[in-house]
Amino acid sequence: MPLLWLLLLALLWLVPLHAATQHRLLVAAEIAHAWSALDVFLLTLVASLLELDQFSQFIVGSECDGVNRLLSRYFSPLVSGEPRCFVVDAQLEPGVWLLFAASLVSMASGHLVMHGGARALSDHERRSGRAERDAPPPIWPNPIALGGAHGGAPAPALLGAPLLPS
Repeated sequence: MPLLWLLLLALLWLVPLHAATQHRLLVAAEIAHAWSALDVFLLTLVASLLELDQFSQFIVGSECDGVNRLLSRYFSPLVSGEPRCFVVDAQLEPGVWLLFAASLVSMASGHLVMHGGARALSDHERRSGRAERDAPPPIWPNPIALGGAHGGAPAPALLGAPLLPS
């Protein structure tokens, strides 16, 4: 999904589009951005690497105790540190910093392009006088009124169904 998001942003930035097509691509880019979650993936990757050894020791449990005693008795001079039958040594390599930097550049440039595209679309609609009367309906209606977006009115029900069962 991160690559789809960047592809949609490149289309918005480079290809001359009609306003309706630009609006649809902007909404599709917002959806792809919501599902891309590259930053969440990187944080999950780092957290899992840091906890992988502890998790593996929890899974193995006391199954290796007998093997560890044999390793200590016969192989301790050959092994540096405490001999164990199962060890996971996960660490971040230097290339991960390139991945972090690419993620930051991707997020920053993506937000700038999305903000610029939304602003250009609203300016175009305002100049052509179609801002209110010809605005396409939202693809996914927001049932929650935030900050008086609907004039303080209660949120409409989706597809005519009540939000909470009666």
